[in-house]
Amino acid sequence: MHDRSDHDRLPTALQRRSSTIGQGPELLVHLLIMAVLGAEVLARAVTGEEPGALALAAGVVAAIDTVLMAAATRSTRGPRAQTLAFVAALGNLLVFGLLLAAVPDLVAGALVLLTLVYLGRLRHRAGVHAAAGGVLLLYLGPSLIAGRSDVAGAAGLAAVGLLLALFVAVATRAWDEDRARLDRQRSVVETLIQTVDVGLVLMDAGGRYELINRRHEEFIRLAYPDGRDDEDGPLPGHVYAADRTTWLPPAARPSVRAAAGEEFSGEVICIGPRGSVQQRAVAVSARAVHDEAGVRQATVLAYHDITEALRALHAKDDFIAMVSHELRTPLTSILGYLDLAQDAPEVPAQVRSHLDVAERNAHRLLGLVADLLDSASHGDSSIELAMQTLRLDRLVAETVAELESYAREHDIEVRCDLEEVPPLVGDGLRLSQVVANLVSNAVKYADSSRVVDVSVRRHEGHARLVVVDRGRGMSPEELEQAFSRFFRSPSLADQSIQGVGLGLPITRTIVERHGGRISLESTPGHGTTATVDLPLTVDRAG
Repeated sequence: MHDRSDHDRLPTALQRRSSTIGQGPELLVHLLIMAVLGAEVLARAVTGEEPGALALAAGVVAAIDTVLMAAATRSTRGPRAQTLAFVAALGNLLVFGLLLAAVPDLVAGALVLLTLVYLGRLRHRAGVHAAAGGVLLLYLGPSLIAGRSDVAGAAGLAAVGLLLALFVAVATRAWDEDRARLDRQRSVVETLIQTVDVGLVLMDAGGRYELINRRHEEFIRLAYPDGRDDEDGPLPGHVYAADRTTWLPPAARPSVRAAAGEEFSGEVICIGPRGSVQQRAVAVSARAVHDEAGVRQATVLAYHDITEALRALHAKDDFIAMVSHELRTPLTSILGYLDLAQDAPEVPAQVRSHLDVAERNAHRLLGLVADLLDSASHGDSSIELAMQTLRLDRLVAETVAELESYAREHDIEVRCDLEEVPPLVGDGLRLSQVVANLVSNAVKYADSSRVVDVSVRRHEGHARLVVVDRGRGMSPEELEQAFSRFFRSPSLADQSIQGVGLGLPITRTIVERHGGRISLESTPGHGTTATVDLPLTVDRAG
């Protein structure tokens, strides 16, 4: 489990700055400076020189200074760490001043440059001012008052130190501003990551979690209510396939596959105890992050909860099936009575024409009801097939013959080029429905070309059916959604072409249930080509 606090999840610019003080080499550098100074003073004392009271005072200041720097490096608060480090740097400058007053030719005095640079880094302009004041009061001032001969050298060294402090102050200020801006952007991005209602995971190249958001933590708790590990090792967890009952072994789970470098989209899994109302259906996608050389550096996974969407889809299918079933019975009765009325000899010709119109529309409505029932039953691929051995070329010829009157109504010629192909195993009624849907669509959209071509060929172990019209065609966007249920092109809104957008989805379901495939090619203004490949050698009857 990943139980990180909000403070850890959302680092701020202040936390970033404190970490550079608390985790950097400042204390080590400070201790080295003090050690070098102390070593030289000690060496002079051993050789008989008397540093005097100022050297002892410098030792006291150095001890206090070291304590302040240690406190600064351990502080978790940005302003406090900054203040303690700044005071420690000033103390460091005071140590140099006292020692140089006591030991004018102190070789280690050149280390004052590090202190001056550090002051500029800590407080920018204020640090440069403090460095200049400290140099004048504690470094150059005593030398000028005492009239020492090394004033020029000391002044040059101090000038170099102040220029370095100024340069570092300017550079650090610009860097801090850039870092603060990046930190703000990072905070916004991480806040968004924690806010979105999608589980997000960032893995490194080794499969270790670098970041997870709150939503994914909820998914983890649902999948592993007792934690992910116990004394005997990893727990199996409640992770199932899309059917909600088949347990997924770890190797088949999205996180493990993504860690191995696999990319995928919309993989549906279910998490939570089997049969529980808390179980959720989740669509998972994984994308790898590569560097400029193409080497995978990380992987991002997104877990989208689709439970409610699936429930709504199933509810819609149930409703469609119920309504369609209830409509079919009265429509069948209406058609029966219309047929009886037409056969009655006493019915006048004008009334008979009206009955013909009513019958055509009733048949059309019955066809729509059948499509709705098919759509509801095909949503989960539960369609049952009555498989038999048949010849596709003969089935196409018979179906096209049945559609001749429909084509004549639209003033369209359907031309057939049917090659004799070997038998295949399939449901004749359903495959006839496929042919009827494709040919009737082509007739609808043939427009001024007035011709639809239908062909059957043997192609690479398949029986290939091709239906071509040279009508209005479809745009790439429309082609992408052509197999979506209830999709109709916006361009047809003002047209007389009727339909509810179920023919192609039902057709694809039937073809795929036969082990085949269907594809569309279309160009706006130049027509559409529908291609269906059905296997000749794969027996789907069992």
